[in-house]
Amino acid sequence: MLDLLDDRLPMKIALDDLARQIATEHQQSLNHPTTALLTGWKVGVLLQRAAQLCPPSQWESWLQQHCGMSLATAQTYLQVARSWSSARLPVETTVPEPSPAPPATPQPLDTTEVRSPATSPTPPSPQPQALRFFLPGVVVPKARPRVTRFGTFLPKRYRHWRLWAEGELLIQLQKLDRIPSLPLSKAAVRIQFRGKFRTQADIDNLAGAILDALTVGGAGILQNDNLSCVPSLRVEYIDRDSETGARIEIQPII
Repeated sequence: MLDLLDDRLPMKIALDDLARQIATEHQQSLNHPTTALLTGWKVGVLLQRAAQLCPPSQWESWLQQHCGMSLATAQTYLQVARSWSSARLPVETTVPEPSPAPPATPQPLDTTEVRSPATSPTPPSPQPQALRFFLPGVVVPKARPRVTRFGTFLPKRYRHWRLWAEGELLIQLQKLDRIPSLPLSKAAVRIQFRGKFRTQADIDNLAGAILDALTVGGAGILQNDNLSCVPSLRVEYIDRDSETGARIEIQPII
């Protein structure tokens, strides 16, 4: 099968071929949320190619008929593709073998007495800058996987929110002045839910959805959500606020 992500291929690829691969990757993203971000990036790149071939007046209907997705879903995929450059993909590197050191030449012994100077205390290293994000709108709580005779799946509404949230986190990450080495192996996390959330919603499920979107299976900001990686987690709800969404602050720990 031709790799449609290869930039060396001619741009004039049949829309039918693009539609088949877009539909396949879209379904893969829905069925496997742990790899949804990488799959979503692939779908976004394919949609960029298709948009160059499809007349604008037929774009929305083509998406629905041939790819099985709405215009809003396609725009989310395109946002992920634009924000996640190929430079963020893992690249294998070869480390050259170190050249052998030349044999050391014996030096005469120095009998001069050397006194070590008084050592001054080493100043503490500056604390890394905190990462701050905002996810607008109501957070979809973390859902339990549903087991069927066809396999184990997460609810569609939660899968769609996860894909959108991961793309939004990546977009905001690219706009930061300084991006640390990711994923973070240890960090303190603070989450503030603001505005119109259902008061009956379980706060642990809301926080779980945020953490899932932040980890390697999502936006790749945190290594995982274990105690070893997130030893400090603070979750708050502020109902009297004009904005509805989740504010996230991640303080790396060194």
